[in-house]
Amino acid sequence: MNEKIKELAIQVQRTEMPGVLFVHPEFVEKFAELLVNETLEKLHKTLDDSHDVRVFEGLRLAQAVIKEHFGVEE
Repeated sequence: MNEKIKELAIQVQRTEMPGVLFVHPEFVEKFAELLVNETLEKLHKTLDDSHDVRVFEGLRLAQAVIKEHFGVEE
């Protein structure tokens, strides 16, 4: 994962959340990584079920964009 995840963790720390005193940055970073990976896995499963070439290509593009944006390595 790249700096984008860390930037998001910092944003969470700056957000006022009633009843929450502190959210550890490592927790936020790990949660974000899991969320991105789960999203990519769902796209992968949808790709496997796709029988339309246009849908398949669109999903592949979405996967590539998400991976690049968040710095996911194969």
